[in-house]
Amino acid sequence: MSSVEVAYSIVGAGPPLYMVHGIGSRKATWEALIKDLRTHFTCVSFDLRGHGESPVPPVPYSLDELVEDLEALRQSLGHQRIHVVGHSLGGQIGPAYARTHPKSVETVALLSTAAGRTSEDSAKVKGVVAMMREKGVKPLLKTLINRWFTDEFVGPNFPGCSGSSCQAGI
Repeated sequence: MSSVEVAYSIVGAGPPLYMVHGIGSRKATWEALIKDLRTHFTCVSFDLRGHGESPVPPVPYSLDELVEDLEALRQSLGHQRIHVVGHSLGGQIGPAYARTHPKSVETVALLSTAAGRTSEDSAKVKGVVAMMREKGVKPLLKTLINRWFTDEFVGPNFPGCSGSSCQAGI
């Protein structure tokens, strides 16, 4: 499968910083951080395929294809070398992008990503990905929030969590 046109946002001025969210999230995840970074960087946040405003492909896709989506976006925006920050799944895309396109990368920063997953962990992630492909992100948001956060955090921070309001908060 070739790269897809992803939904993106550009804010600020300075060296380009591409912000890659995690599974079940969207470009809005980065908004609070962008407020602090926009005076130093051109912040490019985007929705991975199948997330937020980006299209859901009709067939399964791989990490390599997510990497090529990032490369297609970089090329379309005309940036030569970029900084990449990735959270969770984005933290897997960042290093994979740097290995595949080393001449296009200044730095890579990883936030809360995984290395050395057990086979049980990998099976859980693959199960979530399969459900997202079949049903989309929205039906899984409550499950993901309950997995990622404690009850004490969820209650006051995600009241009545549902649909896009839930997704924007992650």
